[in-house]
Amino acid sequence: MKSRANVSTLLSWPHGFLIEECEAGLLLKPRAKPRAGWSSAFRKPASARDETAPLRSIKNKFDEAEWKW
Repeated sequence: MKSRANVSTLLSWPHGFLIEECEAGLLLKPRAKPRAGWSSAFRKPASARDETAPLRSIKNKFDEAEWKW
């Protein structure tokens, strides 16, 4: 006898691993660490990870005529 309430509780379990339901039963997988990959991302040049670079090339009237440094 399967209890769907118990399965849904297990599938939403927040501690340390993911639980997936499959035909053979339940599959336990390790959760990704919250900051995994950060050290390699910080080693990349700033230009490679700068998401706002394309936005800085957009010009408008204020930038050209009114803005003073």
